[in-house]
Amino acid sequence: MRRLFFGSLVTAVLLSIAFPPAPANATVIYARTLKEMAKRADAIVVGAVTTRASQYGRDEHGTRIYTFTRIAIERTLKGKQLTDVVIRQWGGTVGGVTMKVPGNAEFTVGERVVLFLRAGRGGVFHLPNLAASKFSIRFEGQKTFLVRNLEGIAFASRSPEKGFRLLDDRLPSSKLTWQEFYKEIAEEVTK
Repeated sequence: MRRLFFGSLVTAVLLSIAFPPAPANATVIYARTLKEMAKRADAIVVGAVTTRASQYGRDEHGTRIYTFTRIAIERTLKGKQLTDVVIRQWGGTVGGVTMKVPGNAEFTVGERVVLFLRAGRGGVFHLPNLAASKFSIRFEGQKTFLVRNLEGIAFASRSPEKGFRLLDDRLPSSKLTWQEFYKEIAEEVTK
């Protein structure tokens, strides 16, 4: 009996080392470079958050809470020239009921942002890479930085040789200068 227990324990430890679990409370998304994100985006915009509102809605999965965030567009780097966009995200708070999605981008009214967007049904847009699709514009002295909050996101890759695997050693940069950012996406936005 002891031998069976000890053998099972050793097997469990070895399996947990070989196949570590995903971080708790994280949404797993494919790791993409900024160039890949720019290529896949329908629009890349610079703007300011003007409103946020949450409400119940139905889709093919049932009833859930959605948050709608309106962005006044200052500059379009890729896509149609628009004056504003509405982003729809799962989650929010309605009447004391809260639905959270780990890795969702958080927005604050008045915040200036750079966003990678995909067009959705009904004229709304969504963030295809959750919070990785949103850069907040921050000023430090004379420099302007684009900063991402990647909390709640676990990154993964897939290849024919290695299959699907979690990446814990190569998180995309979360703070870039405008020059670094634009250099990465220039090829896609000048088409």
